[in-house]
Amino acid sequence: MNLPVINLKENMPTVELAVANLEIELDFARQHKLYAIKLIHGYGSHGFGGAIFNAVKIYLNKQQKQNKISGIINGNQWRLENEKARALLYNSPDWANDEDFNHNNPGITIVIL
Repeated sequence: MNLPVINLKENMPTVELAVANLEIELDFARQHKLYAIKLIHGYGSHGFGGAIFNAVKIYLNKQQKQNKISGIINGNQWRLENEKARALLYNSPDWANDEDFNHNNPGITIVIL
């Protein structure tokens, strides 16, 4: 099974375009009844989070508060010790094959729909 991966930083978009793409991809994922998606947003070149990273986090937190997504697993929490990660793996075991699983990558986020 191919895991759904959305690369929001591909082609170096503006922050506004990256967030607009995220909205479109989340709608698509919901329509196709996906359980979770992986976002690649990068972390920024200065070690404290880039503009797309920050905008994506703000957007996802709003979506979660509005109950439009079920959960967020930050890349540095995407490991077996994390309760949300274990729940995702229980419901979708193929996610254990994700190349970033257990690799502490802050440039990705797993979104549970």
